[in-house]
Amino acid sequence: MQKKHSEKQNLAYCAAFFAAVFAVTYILTALTPLIADDYNYAFSWADRTRVDNLTLVVKSMITHRQWTHGRVFAQGWVTIFMMWPKWVFSLANAAVVTVFYAALYHFFQRAEAERPLLACLAVAA
Repeated sequence: MQKKHSEKQNLAYCAAFFAAVFAVTYILTALTPLIADDYNYAFSWADRTRVDNLTLVVKSMITHRQWTHGRVFAQGWVTIFMMWPKWVFSLANAAVVTVFYAALYHFFQRAEAERPLLACLAVAA
């Protein structure tokens, strides 16, 4: 009976931890201004117009590859997110960070850490 109570309590702690990670990441991302390269990726490298469709994203990636370097996959994602309102990126960023910590928690569980949530908290700090 005690073990079942402990599992429920652990689930509640995990839910609170992941909710806190999501909320803090969302707030910090939303409060961070777009500067330098972030803002530049809102415009196509091909013709310097504002990117507003996926065709321009592909053209921009091709031109970016020809003029600078081959890191077009990351540049393409940034350009896609620049087409949408900033809250979309903030939400996606918070989701990715939360999934990272969930995977880390799962890793610590599989490694049979005594307190996997505490280990995740240590990594977060």
